[in-house]
Amino acid sequence: MEMKKLSRKSQGHIEVILSFALFIGAVLFIFLFINPSFKDEDKTDIEQTTDKIITNISREIGKLSIISSSGCYDYNDDYGISYVETKNDDEFIIYFSDEEGTFNNTLPSIDDNCLDYNTGVFSEEEIIVYDEILDFINRYESDYQQLKEDIEISDDFTFEIKDINGQLKLSVNRNIPSNVNVNSIEFPIRVIDKDGVIYEFIFNIRVWHI
Repeated sequence: MEMKKLSRKSQGHIEVILSFALFIGAVLFIFLFINPSFKDEDKTDIEQTTDKIITNISREIGKLSIISSSGCYDYNDDYGISYVETKNDDEFIIYFSDEEGTFNNTLPSIDDNCLDYNTGVFSEEEIIVYDEILDFINRYESDYQQLKEDIEISDDFTFEIKDINGQLKLSVNRNIPSNVNVNSIEFPIRVIDKDGVIYEFIFNIRVWHI
């Protein structure tokens, strides 16, 4: 089959379309990746503020699982300076932290003579720590402006932590001016306490700028 060549007029139309597409692509690239103000707007004030608060009340927590039918175990490695043991049937879960005082430092089932147990893989993850929330609330109530400087935020904020049934557990409160636009988001969080108990909570934060 013989291929027909495009006319000069058709070629001109295609060139215009391609040029326009390249122009639009360049404009989008500038706004999305080069313009810093656009990038700041893309991540809202409430997201930035929330990220810094969650980071401030979270810690790197280690977790070690041990299966023991004899009710005891032993280990030689030092996984952290603060630790706590939890138990579920034949499984022991030990949580560790490099921050002093994170856990109550109890390993009641450890036994140097214990032989019948299997140690799992040690893992780490960022988890919100209950006592860190309490410390954050104390700083909020005692010197709010200094706290904002410490975590490097300029916007004002309040937050509430509720259980999955909606019952209020912890909160910080501040008078919100009537003439400001308030942004709010809500999402689930996991919180661990000194005894290694993990709670499923709902975190609600409100942020505004004066």
